[in-house]
Amino acid sequence: VDTIRFLIDPAFADDGSGQWEISPESPLPTVGDPLVISAAEVWDVDDDRPGIHMTGDSGDGFVFGAGSTGSFLQGLEVSGFARGVMVMADGITIGTDCDVAFDARERNVIYDSSVFDIRIEEASETLVRGNYLGVRSDGVTAESLSGSEAVSIFGAEADDNTIGYVEGTSGVCSLELQRNIIGAAGDVSGIRIESGAPNIEDGDALLAPDNVRVSGNHIGIGVDGAS
Repeated sequence: VDTIRFLIDPAFADDGSGQWEISPESPLPTVGDPLVISAAEVWDVDDDRPGIHMTGDSGDGFVFGAGSTGSFLQGLEVSGFARGVMVMADGITIGTDCDVAFDARERNVIYDSSVFDIRIEEASETLVRGNYLGVRSDGVTAESLSGSEAVSIFGAEADDNTIGYVEGTSGVCSLELQRNIIGAAGDVSGIRIESGAPNIEDGDALLAPDNVRVSGNHIGIGVDGAS
């Protein structure tokens, strides 16, 4: 598995806030092989937030396509894209991997997406945990565009996906580390699970995602449990 890490040359100063901003001039390439994208080692310790901020201009952010099974996206702040993260391959981890190393710094902060912060489309066994979605890096300030959704799980093949806490893992990775903080604007969904089939309301379960687990998250509530 290849790895992309953000090791910034000390000669390049940050903006004074402890964070570096990267604004791609062209769309990011679709990930087509197993890949670890991690900025956990560049964490802004003073403000307890990602040290790398990827900003977009209406296009897609990180796209995990065919062949990228086993990939990870960790420790990044992502804003301004239409879809912050697109998952179209099985077995992708967004957020902490609970392997003890850097777990608390593997949180992604994804907001200001015009359509979805995270879209899981016809993909299974995705793990989304320990992220701030639709909120700023403080975990309490809502920051989502009207009409956008934090998490969208779509399609009959989008089975066995987990949003939040994985049962039986608290001994090595606490519920707090695995919890997603999820906000959304207006009357749209924080999490939407749906099928594109026109007759799903008639009760054909084969057309809908199966075995999707949503557990231990704060939805519409800040990291403090009150805001």
